[in-house]
Amino acid sequence: MKIEVIYDGACPFCDDYVRYQRLRAAAETVELVDARGHPEVLRSHGLVPADLEDGMVVVIDGQAHHGAAAVHQLSVLSEPPQRWWVRLVAAVSRSPRAARILYPFLKRGRRIALGALGVPRFPRQ
Repeated sequence: MKIEVIYDGACPFCDDYVRYQRLRAAAETVELVDARGHPEVLRSHGLVPADLEDGMVVVIDGQAHHGAAAVHQLSVLSEPPQRWWVRLVAAVSRSPRAARILYPFLKRGRRIALGALGVPRFPRQ
């Protein structure tokens, strides 16, 4: 299994979340891609910057999962993370329904953090 996690590396929550997921045992390869640093990856998957504004994307063996579905996939495939807050989000997100309910709050927290850090949002097209 090949997993590619495409996320906003400027967001401290997104960065922590993907870095502290323990996916290595579930996949042959795991690639963490900061979309701000590697915009060409967006094009190679047919994504636009707005897709990342709405949440991370997890590509598993060529199939893309967006937002809450991406968080759900990561929680199902990973071992329990070490950081308490990542472990909590992962535990709640094991249920697809709970992931859909939780995800808007995660997005809002991301936007607040980026605003506080002075990081511009991904452009809408």
